[in-house]
Amino acid sequence: MDSKNKVIVSKKLSYHLRHGLAKLPFKPDSAGFVKIDDLLKLNDFKGVTKEDILNEVETNDKKRFGLDESG
Repeated sequence: MDSKNKVIVSKKLSYHLRHGLAKLPFKPDSAGFVKIDDLLKLNDFKGVTKEDILNEVETNDKKRFGLDESG
């Protein structure tokens, strides 16, 4: 993923998970996590892949995002 797309994915994640969480058509679990597959169903994530999100979570300089590995 090039740096421009990386920034776009980061901004989308930041908005939906930090600022627009209450507006999502689904709720986070009790620990505050949402399913990647649910995010990918949003129109704003059209063209974004699961791998794009995983890459952003792993490489984000500010470590803003995390994954719940429990499934």
